[in-house]
Amino acid sequence: METCLTAMLDTFPEYLRSSKRREIIFRISGCVLCFLCGLPMVTQVGSLTAIISGSIDGQDSHYLSSVYQGGFYLLNLVDNCAGGYPLIIVGVGELVIVTWIYGYHRFAEDVQMMVGKKPSLYFHITLRFISPLLMTVSSSMASISQLLCMNY
Repeated sequence: METCLTAMLDTFPEYLRSSKRREIIFRISGCVLCFLCGLPMVTQVGSLTAIISGSIDGQDSHYLSSVYQGGFYLLNLVDNCAGGYPLIIVGVGELVIVTWIYGYHRFAEDVQMMVGKKPSLYFHITLRFISPLLMTVSSSMASISQLLCMNY
């Protein structure tokens, strides 16, 4: 979340960083928005009905109350579809772009400029060959299964 907020602040500094108060309001707004987006995943939303005994105005009564479990399903859906397999594809894409398209030697020169020394042979072999191979193998082994949860 901090990465996204900082990127927005850096993109629009004349609007969002014009005062310290505006930057704080922007960060609080981002936190509230993420909280509201995550709220359906932890609340009782769904379709399981239960009979609850209760007392209304001193009279015993039985009434139907809906106790829902859809938040768990929504959390599972987002967890399985937004994480996992798509992240492996993004990771393989980043490795291919940085090491093969941009070039490992240019990347190593950039690291040397920032840190003061070039990456070792271990990083050269790992970034160019081992990591893409392992990520490709793990993505081919991952199976996308239909998401079933509580008979939904």
